[in-house]
Amino acid sequence: MEEIKWLGHSGFKIKGRGKVLYIDPFEIKCAETADFIFITHSHKTHFSINDLKKISAEKTNIYATPDCMEQLDWFPGWTISVEPGGVYQAGIFSVTAIPAYSLEDERHPRESGWVGYVIDFGDMRIYHAGDTDLIPEIKDIRKLDYAFLPVSGDGVMSAGDAAKASAILRPVLSIPMHYGYKSGSAEDAAEFKEKCPGAVRILKKD
Repeated sequence: MEEIKWLGHSGFKIKGRGKVLYIDPFEIKCAETADFIFITHSHKTHFSINDLKKISAEKTNIYATPDCMEQLDWFPGWTISVEPGGVYQAGIFSVTAIPAYSLEDERHPRESGWVGYVIDFGDMRIYHAGDTDLIPEIKDIRKLDYAFLPVSGDGVMSAGDAAKASAILRPVLSIPMHYGYKSGSAEDAAEFKEKCPGAVRILKKD
């Protein structure tokens, strides 16, 4: 793995095997053209048209839920609609769309069909949970190197629930996300690190 950068909120830039991947890019500063972009759902802090335009080219493939598709008619590359449980090929990478939803909060209903992603690089597996609570489907995810987990509460996992999720997932390294913009704070990330049974790295916003 060449690089993992946290872009703020739930956004990440990942460079590996000669490719540039973004997940939920939002309010990014340094834009490098993407090979692949993954969108978890249509909320504007995860599906930012302005940011997508900064990193898109004809070579770019974007994977997104169906509710995003009608807003991508301008997109110069390929668009792939995803649904929970689907398995997709992104060049040399295998990608599984994982259900992501709130157990009680109405902002992330299960019936919306929103997702997180497991991206398999061949020698490394990353899980980006998307906007989700501690849901039963998490127990079915195995053999992770990195887990990007929301920690803010307020419609997604709290720091405590994220620590429980990490205990179930047992990644080599957990990285907190979904804080520092409107909901959640650095204190939530610190609480997650304190409660998490495994290794945690708190990334600085790029």
